[in-house]
Parts: sequence; C-alpha cells; structure tokens
Amino acid sequence: MTTDRIFKDIYRILKPKYLMVKTIYNTRGGIDSVCVIEKGKK
Repeated sequence: MTTDRIFKDIYRILKPKYLMVKTIYNTRGGIDSVCVIEKGKK
C-alpha cells in the first residue's frame, strides 16, 4: 500500500513518461519484501 501511494503521488506531481518505484522492506524474522511499480516506456 505504501509503495502504491508513493508512486501515485510522484506520478501525479511530475507526470513523467516513465516511472519506476521500488521499495525494499526488511522486517524482523528474516522475511523481506520487494515491491516494484512501473508505468510508461523506458
């Protein structure tokens, strides 16, 4: 959810041709999560 919010806020303000937001969550217990959202053409 946080990655989506960051992506939408940046996209709305900058209106880029291409945007990728990558977040890496390091949680306790050794389970890590990586979230990536992309839009547009490189």
